[in-house]
Amino acid sequence: MSETKTMMRWSELQNLPVTIPSEGITIGTVVDCYFKPDTNAIYALKVRLRLLGDRSLPVTGIRSIGPNSVAIPSAQMLIERLPPLPLVSSLTSSVIKSEGGSDVGKVNAVLLGTESPITLRIVGIEMMNATGKHTKTFGADAIGSYHDGTIVITDTAAKRLK
Repeated sequence: MSETKTMMRWSELQNLPVTIPSEGITIGTVVDCYFKPDTNAIYALKVRLRLLGDRSLPVTGIRSIGPNSVAIPSAQMLIERLPPLPLVSSLTSSVIKSEGGSDVGKVNAVLLGTESPITLRIVGIEMMNATGKHTKTFGADAIGSYHDGTIVITDTAAKRLK
């Protein structure tokens, strides 16, 4: 019986090959994800093709996400136009602050919910505390906003993380 992983770090998805199993080919590599800041939903994967450069792969075009590849039904799922949305990679070096403005920590990993590719989303953040010695995790529901390299979380969540 195969076990489906329902959550993964962004770093585990990054650099996975994008395959078309019915044709037995690898068409490109995942290089990033576009997300909607207001809902934390992943809108599309940014896929790098060998000869044609970067393309957008909307999550609706993903058949499955496994530990070794992202499977799609055909190359027609890839779109040349890249969406004007922020990239998950931009969060990986973000500072985390409370609504009140106090420093809480720094992003160590972005956690993605992968139970269904169509509902792919940011489900949490693993952070290093201000001293850089301990990691703690909080759910995406604690995120209030994203601003230029800063993730603002609720004061309640910030208190729990201290």
